[in-house]
This record gives sequence, C-alpha cells and structure tokens, in this order.
Amino acid sequence: AGARQVVYTMWPVSDQGTRALMARFYHHLGQGLSNSQALRSARLELLHGDPVLLEEGLVEEPEQFQDPFYWAPFAVVGRPDR
Repeated sequence: AGARQVVYTMWPVSDQGTRALMARFYHHLGQGLSNSQALRSARLELLHGDPVLLEEGLVEEPEQFQDPFYWAPFAVVGRPDR
C-alpha cells in the first residue's frame, strides 16, 4: 500500500530473536542508516554477540542470539528511496 521497502521473514521466526533483532534494527534506523544497512548492522551485532538493549532498558543475553536461526530469515525487499 505504497511502501517502497519492507522487511520480511522467509520462514517462521522466534519472538525473542525478532525482538532482539528489531531493537537493533530500529536503533540503527534512528541513526540514519538505510533499511538494508540497518538490518545488516543488526545482524552482525547478533552474530558477534553484542549486547541487545531493549526499549525497557533490559539487556538480553547476547550469546543467546548468535545462531543464524535468529537473524538469517530477515530480508529487505523493494526499491530504496533516492
């Protein structure tokens, strides 16, 4: 309905893993990164076990989300803004 890009998953995902990834994704969007760059940065942070800060100030155990199961199914599709 008019969206130039969407983030989607290619298979069912974990609620906790999605929460951890999206917290980082939106953090990076807020820093001015594009959707693709923000998703890449969030994935790398989970892969490397960087702490995941959530909006409530909670910190998820970083090692918990290093497995690609938690971050690999997400992708950005569409045409980026010019």
